[in-house]
Amino acid sequence: MGGAAGGQENSTATSARVYSKQRNIFKWAMLLPTIIILLILTIYPLLYMVWTSLHSWNLTKPQYGYKFVGLHNFATAFSDSRFLGSVLTSLTFVVLAVAFELALGFALALLLNRARWYVAPMRLALLLPMMVTPIVVGLVFLMMFNGTHGVFNFFLDSLGFGKIPFLADPKTALLAVVIADVWQWTPFVMLIFMAGLATLPDAVLEAGRTDCVSWFQELWYITLPLLKPVILVTLLIRTIDAFRLFDLVYVMTKGGPGTATETLSMYIYVQGFDKFEMGYASALAILMLVMVNIVAQFFIRTIYVEESAA
Repeated sequence: MGGAAGGQENSTATSARVYSKQRNIFKWAMLLPTIIILLILTIYPLLYMVWTSLHSWNLTKPQYGYKFVGLHNFATAFSDSRFLGSVLTSLTFVVLAVAFELALGFALALLLNRARWYVAPMRLALLLPMMVTPIVVGLVFLMMFNGTHGVFNFFLDSLGFGKIPFLADPKTALLAVVIADVWQWTPFVMLIFMAGLATLPDAVLEAGRTDCVSWFQELWYITLPLLKPVILVTLLIRTIDAFRLFDLVYVMTKGGPGTATETLSMYIYVQGFDKFEMGYASALAILMLVMVNIVAQFFIRTIYVEESAA
């Protein structure tokens, strides 16, 4: 009896192992097409870009082909004043755009969080800009900022201030692009903050109101500290996205006037598709990838520290 029971248990264990093995094979078989597609669409282009960055390759000079230059393209970038200028322009744009989007998005989220019956229609109206493609947004604001017939200059002229060549003046061109970006992506920030406000513990807020704290004190000492992880995540998403800005700049100014609005993405485009210096453009793209990852790691570590402390 004992031997028969032991043999049955061994048979059951063997069957369980075979079933588990078959199940794992089935799971990997189902995942394999996705893994292959991801490798083709992400890993291979990245490796090819790294390989290209180590070569001098101009599409207009096919007779020279690829010439291995090692890290020369990267060394050239750090002595390229136009590259350094494009990085500074990108950073300026990120600071201005993200700051305005966070402030306006948070203000709108607070307003809608306290509203009642008209929340749904207002939310729908405010979310419409983020549903429009950046190319269309760029075209709309290109016409609105037109120095002669634009709607902004129409009102300025009507009020007696005179017309301003927004996109033709280096002092105002970047600000015009910032305004277009803020108009499109403030609703996204507002949506995240509304979700964050909806998750705040009612008990903590009620305790603060019981202690008769003012609205500002509740906002500063209770709401904002509780929303800190949400704020950091929003900063992370918008900073990375804003740093990669290309669409609006290409449509509205093409980096001009001069290089006043030439962001890093725009400069990479110029090197790759205007000058056809694919090796140098690849090196710049890798440097951009490194910078974005450094910023992302900073925010991720900060978020992790905040969650650990909580």
